[in-house]
Amino acid sequence: MAVRYSVDLCGVTAVALTLIDVLSGLDHVQICSGYRSGGTRLDYFRADMDTLATVEPIYETMPGWRGNISGCRTFEELPPETQRYVKRLEHLIGAPIRMISVGPDRMQTIMR
Repeated sequence: MAVRYSVDLCGVTAVALTLIDVLSGLDHVQICSGYRSGGTRLDYFRADMDTLATVEPIYETMPGWRGNISGCRTFEELPPETQRYVKRLEHLIGAPIRMISVGPDRMQTIMR
């Protein structure tokens, strides 16, 4: 994943996840978890223009969540599907997600 590449390259120690509220109401959410180039799976991001011109993203599909999450103020208040989505992103990018915005207002930010 490109985000994991950035985390590794820049020494990122924590990530802020914004706009997660716009995913509410979707039946499924997808995460790019790898790439395919010439029939070969690449589990890492290649910062090579020739390779990038030919890669196809490989997506994982996860269950979506219903309802309005903009009132959630703790991670535990988020729907279980949202929590699993965030935890999967953390695993894939190799860094903890410490801030999650669930709406446009400053107070709609969950700190972990």
